[in-house]
Amino acid sequence: MVALKNRYLVMEVFCEGEGPVLSQSSIANAIRDSILHNFGELGLAASLPSLQVKYVNPATKLCVIRCSRAEYEKIWCAITFITNINNCPLFFNLLDLSDSKPFTKSPKNEGLTKEASKRSDFGHKTNLADFFSIM
Repeated sequence: MVALKNRYLVMEVFCEGEGPVLSQSSIANAIRDSILHNFGELGLAASLPSLQVKYVNPATKLCVIRCSRAEYEKIWCAITFITNINNCPLFFNLLDLSDSKPFTKSPKNEGLTKEASKRSDFGHKTNLADFFSIM
């Protein structure tokens, strides 16, 4: 029996507006469109069989994306180029890259969920204009 080698990308989504932007289907479609635009049909065909958005939480703005070990860099690059979903400007921040299931009972992953909840509770800067004015 052959074990499939997967990577899990735990991403934080910084978006301007609130609404139905953060759903599994909208994020998956945006990733597919970005792969097609940046890597063509061959890149999409290579990464599509293992690409799956496993978890999206609009409250904490976290999402978990599963992809194959061979294609994770291409998918990460395509996610970097996503600038809006449904005309809502946003960008992604990689919090963790794992080769096993994320959010298991480990201190590192518990810290990620606590950090994300602190950011949403205490008004972390999510305004894109403020973010780019810092740079």
